[in-house]
Amino acid sequence: MDPQPHKPILKRKLSDTTPSPDASRTKKPRVAFNDEIQEHALPGFKEKGMDLVREEVKRALVQRADSDDSAAYDQIVRLFKVKPMDEDAPTSSLLRKYLIALTSESARLDRKFSGVVYAVLGCNWAIRDDAFVRAFRAFIQTVGTAHMGYCEAMYKEVASIFSHPPRASWRHPDDPTITRTEIWERAHTCLEDIYTKVPSSATTLKHILDEGFPHIDDSTKYLANYISNLFKVAGHHTSLNGEIQRLIMQQLVKIDNAIQADLDELEDGVGEDLVNEMNDDIKDDDVDSDSDGESVSSDGSDEDDEAQRLAILKEKAKKLDTLLDMVFSHYHDIFVHGGYASNASFTFLLNQFASDILSTERTRHVQFLLFHYAQTRPDFAEAFISRTAHITIDSTHSRSTMERIAAASYLASFVARGAHISAPVVRTLFALLTDCVDRYRRHNEATCPGPDRARYAPFYAQVQALLYIFCFRWRDLICTRSPRNAETFANCSTPDIALAEGHDFDWHADVRAKLDRTLLHSRFNPLKVCAPDVVAQFARIANFTQFSYVYSKLQTNMRVRLGHMPGSGPNGSGGVGALSSGGGGGASKVQIGARETALSGRSGDAQFQLESYFPFDPYRLPRSKRWLVGDYVEWKRIPGLDDAEEEEEEDSEDSEDSEDDDDDEEEEGEEDVDGSDGGEGEDENEVDEEGTATETETSM
Repeated sequence: MDPQPHKPILKRKLSDTTPSPDASRTKKPRVAFNDEIQEHALPGFKEKGMDLVREEVKRALVQRADSDDSAAYDQIVRLFKVKPMDEDAPTSSLLRKYLIALTSESARLDRKFSGVVYAVLGCNWAIRDDAFVRAFRAFIQTVGTAHMGYCEAMYKEVASIFSHPPRASWRHPDDPTITRTEIWERAHTCLEDIYTKVPSSATTLKHILDEGFPHIDDSTKYLANYISNLFKVAGHHTSLNGEIQRLIMQQLVKIDNAIQADLDELEDGVGEDLVNEMNDDIKDDDVDSDSDGESVSSDGSDEDDEAQRLAILKEKAKKLDTLLDMVFSHYHDIFVHGGYASNASFTFLLNQFASDILSTERTRHVQFLLFHYAQTRPDFAEAFISRTAHITIDSTHSRSTMERIAAASYLASFVARGAHISAPVVRTLFALLTDCVDRYRRHNEATCPGPDRARYAPFYAQVQALLYIFCFRWRDLICTRSPRNAETFANCSTPDIALAEGHDFDWHADVRAKLDRTLLHSRFNPLKVCAPDVVAQFARIANFTQFSYVYSKLQTNMRVRLGHMPGSGPNGSGGVGALSSGGGGGASKVQIGARETALSGRSGDAQFQLESYFPFDPYRLPRSKRWLVGDYVEWKRIPGLDDAEEEEEEDSEDSEDSEDDDDDEEEEGEEDVDGSDGGEGEDENEVDEEGTATETETSM
């Protein structure tokens, strides 16, 4: 009989399950914490893997496209909209993964998914780390190529950084610090990426740069930032150079025009005071400071309101001064090297002058860019003179009357004031204008009813240009080659010394005879219509140099009244009044080298006369005027003329003081006798010894 099989023992021994008494008495070890040990999260602990992000983005786009389920899509949009400095902001590393995933799905990102595209553009990409910026550049290139409709939004984002770069303090704590210059470099790189990948978007870029230009009332800092970056864009994209320079010039003209309009409303001398204050505190200006320093406050009183208005005006002037200094510097770097770039830049300035500056009223400073750079080379100066002279004498209908009058003012002011304009150029232009006015006189005098600014405004503007040029450049009009002048200058070193010794001159060509026929004997009577201060200055210099004697004509003109000719009127076709910032006076001695800055009421003959508007009168903005050093023909004293008149003025002042004392004594005596003020009425038609009326006569 077989033995029974062995059965396993299933019971455990007591000793296997029951702890020994010694073991139960053993204490558990305590856990000790060290406060000095710092905890560190593992890198990428909160990050998602790239594959997971790709799947998440793809699923979100598909759900929105197929079933209008936008929950996942909206979550991705919110990720990019969170500000980097917020506590729950995702890291740039995580956002970069979403950006890479969206780039791979760029074909899907049509207008239905514009929300996420705009969120990416506004995610403060410019202040994130380099890896994110590289991903951003790839995104805009890919999406911009696939969907050109987004290029406008991309350009707009870049243009906004040019004027208002994001602050470095807005960055995510994990991102490195970045400078403003680096931010702008990133913006220029991105703009170039878009432009290179989508060259057909050039028109869109021009529009965005124009639209993104800060308002002229914005701070100096924003305007300066934008202009500086525009010049850099023009350097990178030569095809945009002309458009960008045009845009900058147009904005400067707007600022200049607004400032001059405000200055015109001020009383005499206030504008000069503002300029002096600017000169005093110019060192306090800081364009790059975060504080604009351009706000003023008022408690509402009239005096404070006026002070506030002047403070705002001064800040505007300082703004224009800073911006023009920047533009001068930009062009200086171009012109100093010469070559094709300087030729192209001068051609642009010349065209911009003809299209924008010439037709704009009351510009006071922008035109000095052309005044300065036209004098850097003789051919540039001759080109500007030729352009303005052509417009001045152009009798076709291609130019308006106002443009022709303005061109005459620019031409006269440039030739008279330009220190680098040679004597032969002055003589050639003076002879050209003299021939023009003489020819016009001969051809039209038979039908001329009398002096009439409205009808013959361009003609009078040309005559006034001649008078003004003569006042500053009469020395260059002397014919040094004539036998008599050669003998004179053999003994006298300068025309001034020769004049002081009583010598007479022969004048270049026959300009004296032609001009005398126009000034003294023509029915147009330009000495009555031209600005009185210019006429008065010409009369005294022409008489002293024996060029022409016009005082007898001025005396006759006192009996001539303007405004009674058929078709004449203050608002006639001449339209000259709109060109000037100051009215003319009738003094016998006037310093025409100084510019008037306040509009004065014009009544009587003054409203029918030209105004003394010469756009290259002295430049006063303290910071940018450094570029014009050496460009001016300063007003020179004439020995024998100015000295004698100053002595007469001093004698006259002494005489007036003495008469005032005598009058006081007489008034006291008369009151003692009969209480009347006595005295006889003065002759209203009194004329000084040179024939200039001190009071106008009644009309004939």
